[in-house]
Amino acid sequence: MAELTRLSERQALAVGVLRSLEQAPDASTLWRHSDAQAATDEALALQGRNASLGDFLARRAQCALDTLQRRGGAAAITLSTPAWPSRAAWLLCAVAAVAGGLADYLDGRHVVNFLEFHLLGLIAWNVLVYGLTMLSWAWACLPGSSAPSGGLNEWLGRRWFAAAVSGGGGPTATWFKSCQSQWAQLAAPLSAARLGMALHAGAMAFALGLVCAMYARGLPQQYSSAAVASTWLDAAQLQQLFNGVMSPGAWLLGLPLPQLQDLAQAREPGALHSLARQLFHLHAAALLVWVLLPRLALFGLQALRRWRWRHFFALSLNAPYFTTLRLAWRKQRIAVAVVPFRYEVHKGLMDALHSLLHRVYGQAVDIATYPAVLMGEDAQDWKRTLHPDGQVAVLVIFNITATAEPATHAALLRSLRKAVAAGTPVLALVDVAAFPAHQEARLESRRQQWRQVLDAVGVRPLFMNLSTVQTEDLLSLEHRLTQHE
Repeated sequence: MAELTRLSERQALAVGVLRSLEQAPDASTLWRHSDAQAATDEALALQGRNASLGDFLARRAQCALDTLQRRGGAAAITLSTPAWPSRAAWLLCAVAAVAGGLADYLDGRHVVNFLEFHLLGLIAWNVLVYGLTMLSWAWACLPGSSAPSGGLNEWLGRRWFAAAVSGGGGPTATWFKSCQSQWAQLAAPLSAARLGMALHAGAMAFALGLVCAMYARGLPQQYSSAAVASTWLDAAQLQQLFNGVMSPGAWLLGLPLPQLQDLAQAREPGALHSLARQLFHLHAAALLVWVLLPRLALFGLQALRRWRWRHFFALSLNAPYFTTLRLAWRKQRIAVAVVPFRYEVHKGLMDALHSLLHRVYGQAVDIATYPAVLMGEDAQDWKRTLHPDGQVAVLVIFNITATAEPATHAALLRSLRKAVAAGTPVLALVDVAAFPAHQEARLESRRQQWRQVLDAVGVRPLFMNLSTVQTEDLLSLEHRLTQHE
C-alpha cells in the first residue's frame, strides 16, 4: 500500500524540484553531494525532534531552494504562482457569455416561443454532462480503478509547471524536463479540479448570457403572438414536454404554467404580452433549475477539491529517493551496499553504477562498494563488511559470462536476504557489458539460464549494460527497488 504524506501544493512542488535536481545526471553543475548533506542537516536542526516526515521534506526542499537563491545566477530557482490559469478562466467565461447571448439572438429575434428549442438543447446537453459525471464518479469508486493518465489534465499540469518554475537552466535543463513530466502526473487531480471549475463556470456564463439576451428580446415589446411550432411533435406532446421541462422552475419560483390552448385563444395584445412575460420567466427558471444550480454545485465540489489538493497534496513516499530521506529523518545510516561477486568491476563501470544509484536514491545516500569476492575465495567473504542493518538496498553484481549455479549464486542471494534487515531490497544485477556484441541469440539463452537458476530463490535478475547506462535502465532499477523485487 502506498505511503502518503500531505503537503501544500507549493511544498510538494519544492520537494519535486529538489528531487529531480538531485536525480538528474548533470545535477553536479547546480547541486552537489555536500549541498544535499547540508540541506538535510539544516532541516533536521530547524524542524526539531517532533517534526513529521512531511515537514522535514518540505523544510529540506526550502533550505535547498534558499541555498540556490543565495548562490544566484543560473543556479537560482524561483517558484511562483502562475496568473494565466485564472486569466484564462475569466476569458473563457466572457467568451461563453457572449456566445450564449449570440445563440439566443440568432435563434429568437423578436419572437418568444412556447418552447425555446435552443434552450431545450442546452438543457439536454447539461443533463448529459451530469450523467457522464455521475458515471465517472461511480467508475472511480470501483475496486482497482485508477485515474486516467495523459490528456488535457497532464497538458495543463505541464503548462502550469513551466509558468511556476524558473531558473536553474530553464526548460532545456534535464532536471526541468524530468520534474515537469513527474509533476504533470502527480498534479493531474489538481489540474482536473482547476479545469472542472473553469468549464462549469463557462457553462454558467453561457446560460447567463442566453438569459440576458432572452430578456433583452422583451424590451421592444414587438410581439404579436407567442409562437409555437414543431414538425415532429403534436400539440399534446408539446404540452407534455413543456410541463416536464418547466415544472421544476415553476414550482421553485411559484410561477403558473400556461397551457398551449391559452396561446391559441389569446388575441388581444395585452394578453399576448402577459403570456410572453410568463414564458420569459419560465424559460429563465428552467435554466436556473437545469443548468445554473447544478453547475454551481459541481463548481463548488471542484473548488473544494482544488482547495483540498492545494493544501493537502498527496505525495507518495514509496520511491527509493524517499527511503533515504526517511532514514535521514530518523538519523539512521544511509547506504547502498554494492557487492561484486566473483567479478572484478573496473572503475569506469563502478562509476557508472554509482551515478545511476545516486540518480535513483538522490545525493543524500552513500554508496558503499565492498571488495569483490573472486574465484577461489570464500563465497561468504561479503559478511566481513556487510552489516545486518543500515542499508537501504543491497546490490549483488554478477557477470553474464559466468554460468549461474544454484549452489553458489542462488545460495548467496538466499543468505544475503537472511543477513540484512527485513524489508531491505536485495537485487541481483547481471552486467552484460562483457558479453560479445552482436550475439543476441546466445545472450538471450544466457539470460534465460540466469532466470531459471535465480527463480528457485524468488529473485528476478535485472540485466543491464553498465558501460552504456540508458534512461530505461534507470527506470527499471528504480521500479525494482521500489517494488522490492
